[in-house]
Amino acid sequence: MNTGDKKPRADTTEQLRADIDSGRTGDKVRVSDPAAAPLGTDEEAAGTPPDGATIRQARRQETARSPANTDTRRRSIRHYQIGGVVVVLAIIVVLILAFLGPWGEPEPAPGRVTPEETVPG
Repeated sequence: MNTGDKKPRADTTEQLRADIDSGRTGDKVRVSDPAAAPLGTDEEAAGTPPDGATIRQARRQETARSPANTDTRRRSIRHYQIGGVVVVLAIIVVLILAFLGPWGEPEPAPGRVTPEETVPG
């Protein structure tokens, strides 16, 4: 059997979809998305199915932004999560302080007599 005569398999839209669903493109987490119209369906319905070179180029472009970019995205999301927790904690502290009681004794109005200043008679 001569392995040198084997042609490499052409890329297909199903392979591109598998790349996206597996998370290799960095767009999403690894999970299968059910598709009402799978990749390539529109082109096939129009009578112009994508050729192997076009699909190969799309796969190369999609997988070029692989998980290295998702690290940056995860860090960005993490900052928003930490910021949200800080804001929620600040609101809780303000509410607790507001319900615990007055911030201090109010100053008496000028010219008013306070109970401590009254002389028993």
